[in-house]
Amino acid sequence: MDSQIIFKGIIEYLHWYIDIPRITATDIVSYMDLEDLNSLWEVELDAYIPDHKIQTLRNKLKTHPLKPSAFLLGITFTPNITDIIVKSYGGSEELMKEIEENPYVLIDIEEISFKKLNKVATEVLRIPIDSPLRYKALVHYQLSSQSFKNGHLYTYLEKFINSNFEVAISRNNLKTYLKELIIEGKIILEGKKLYTAHHYKAEKFSAQIIAKLINVSNRHLFFEGIDVDEYIAGYEKLQTENINGGEWKNLKWKEKQFELSAEQKNGVRNFFDNNFSIITGLPGTGKTTLTKALVDISVSRNLRVTLMAPTGIAAKRLSETCGFDASTIHKELGFDGVSWKKGLDDRLTSDVIIVDEFSMVDQVLLYRLLQSLPEKEFVLVFVGDPAQLPSVGPGNVLKELIQSARIPHVALNKIFRQEDTSDIVLNSHQINKGSTQLFNTKRDFIFMEIEEEEDVLKKLVTVVEALQEKNYQILSPTYKGILGVSNLNRTLQETFNPNFDSSREFKTEICTFREDDKVMIIKNDYQNEVYNGERGTLVNINKRNRKLEIYIEGKTIEYSFRDSYAMLALDYARTIHKSQSQEYDYVVMPYVNYFSVQLQRNLLYTAITRAKKKVFILGHQKALFKSILNNNVSKRNTILSSRILTHLKELKEDS
Repeated sequence: MDSQIIFKGIIEYLHWYIDIPRITATDIVSYMDLEDLNSLWEVELDAYIPDHKIQTLRNKLKTHPLKPSAFLLGITFTPNITDIIVKSYGGSEELMKEIEENPYVLIDIEEISFKKLNKVATEVLRIPIDSPLRYKALVHYQLSSQSFKNGHLYTYLEKFINSNFEVAISRNNLKTYLKELIIEGKIILEGKKLYTAHHYKAEKFSAQIIAKLINVSNRHLFFEGIDVDEYIAGYEKLQTENINGGEWKNLKWKEKQFELSAEQKNGVRNFFDNNFSIITGLPGTGKTTLTKALVDISVSRNLRVTLMAPTGIAAKRLSETCGFDASTIHKELGFDGVSWKKGLDDRLTSDVIIVDEFSMVDQVLLYRLLQSLPEKEFVLVFVGDPAQLPSVGPGNVLKELIQSARIPHVALNKIFRQEDTSDIVLNSHQINKGSTQLFNTKRDFIFMEIEEEEDVLKKLVTVVEALQEKNYQILSPTYKGILGVSNLNRTLQETFNPNFDSSREFKTEICTFREDDKVMIIKNDYQNEVYNGERGTLVNINKRNRKLEIYIEGKTIEYSFRDSYAMLALDYARTIHKSQSQEYDYVVMPYVNYFSVQLQRNLLYTAITRAKKKVFILGHQKALFKSILNNNVSKRNTILSSRILTHLKELKEDS
């Protein structure tokens, strides 16, 4: 192992993990014997750093072994990536030697781009640019990133061969290395479909598990002997008493009478009669009411309940509305950023499992969830809004499950009987139907026709100025242009948090952060239990320690200046995609013809349904109507539905 790499790596280790200036760290390392890293303790450390940092070093070495960490830092990986590699693969001498000989073995780590890995390989470790190792990694990365970017689980062979690669590769080389990857089982060719092994496994085995769930005898033991209609009538009577007693504060009921709709009653019947069912509905159709009813019924029967949602915000909202603890799927399944605690060898033990905001669940996460289901009898319910944007990750799970037409499914269509139904709710239904006849009677759905984009921006600033002490969010479908997220963040930061002291400012290549900025987490952080899309406030920039302090949901977390590039973004404005599962009292949205390809029905629908109290749309009515009429949604390459049907047929033939 190159001693210069280790020399540089230990300096970086002391700098990033122990917060020692590089010049001091260099002095310390210069006294070490790099053949024996224990020689660190032969250096008179107290001459260079205080006692508390020596203790910090001792503690850090227990969790971050020096040699593998120094090697990875020395070949220019960040501390965050170094931690992921060591946690994923361990820190053995053999692994470090393998990485030194073939750094491309790390291509499966999604946090490492091919560009970064290629730079480490060719510039630091001197791997030849015509190395087969490099080309095979490129082919695998291209397929994986191409699929993820488009939400696909597979790509057609011919299209893949003709696609533009990040690094030039001849067609002959492409075919040669693709064939080798298929033989090695890292890429799966099924007919004309190309999968990464990861995505193939997730789709194929999810279908098998779901088919077995469907094939299980419908009636389960939890509600044996119960007359469902009598039970529902009794529940309605009890909840009417609870309404008059002050419960159900989040919903206003006409005549203080609790009454489930016919569709909701069918949802309860499915819950009683089937071990697996789906509930879908648009805003105001009673998904929340029905979900709470299922939780209440389960608790009354002394059943163990697990409530989950894809994001922290959605889990918190689910917990508040149901009066029962809920958590993220990742937390419930014990994901620590690298590995999953729950799975085939350590399953969930709940009687009832309900997953909300299910439209956000991608194929890989579904597979992890299905693997963790109890071995004994249980009831599983997925709840979601089919008109929302599909998951960020590959697949179109909710749509595919419904399309199979074999899972008991209740679609809530009737707007539930509540007082003062908002125009936001009514218009979300109109938009979903493709109708441009929008309601404007309650003054909570505000459209302002403004021709010039510069004037839209000026009016947006004026609207936001009046909302400064309120829970609001600005949404845009794009990053580009004067009304895109990037420019909106710059403009609004300068307007509402201008710089008056350089000590409270930290500049990056992408943006400038200031104390009191609104910021967003842009990557799941399992250690601090904050997740992609959550927002907070930058409360302190510590230039001495090179750290940012962020206040989120009652707690303060820290990120180093270096990690902030990957973890944080300004959040005066965000894209509609980044608003999935979020809720705000007020949403402000520029909407102009310039947005062009982003003028899609499901984007508009997702944006307006983020608002609870009022939505402001500023711009061109033509753009608004074009979105409503444009229901062309990019098809995602997935065959989960047909796989389920195939496995059901096989189960029937075997029985």
